[in-house]
Amino acid sequence: MVYLEQGFKLTLEMLNSTACPLPEEERTAALRRARQRHTRRLLSPGLRRGRVAEAWRMFKSWGLGPAGFLQVFRRYQTL
Repeated sequence: MVYLEQGFKLTLEMLNSTACPLPEEERTAALRRARQRHTRRLLSPGLRRGRVAEAWRMFKSWGLGPAGFLQVFRRYQTL
């Protein structure tokens, strides 16, 4: 879980950086997809290993909450 958390944090830092070369539309889409992917990656081991409470704490700590949880069930959008 630590690797997931640190990887997500680094991804957000890079995409939110003023040095990010992506156009605004692509950057917004990349942020949305990163949040969705992170949510899926948290949910999967949480359910398989019975660590639902731990996954939920991480959702909340990253501001994903219930709305972020629902994104898990959406298909990835293409750019």
